[in-house]
Amino acid sequence: MTCNVTQECPNDIWFLDIDCSNHMTRNKDFFSNLDTSIQYEVKLGNDIKVCVKGKGMIVVYIRDGDKRTIDAVYYVPILK
Repeated sequence: MTCNVTQECPNDIWFLDIDCSNHMTRNKDFFSNLDTSIQYEVKLGNDIKVCVKGKGMIVVYIRDGDKRTIDAVYYVPILK
């Protein structure tokens, strides 16, 4: 299952793969930490392979103001 959510800027799109736990973003600024030594390819649901340029943690704020972390998020600069 894939869900994309547009935030304040239409270029900030999230793809959350809940079934396989492959969370990805193209926005490097979202990461609170990022290990760029992790690099490989992943295949998307449409059979297109994309290059992962890092893996890290992102802090998100939920509606009640609390913050949560999403671990093991892939940095994929070419996501559209």
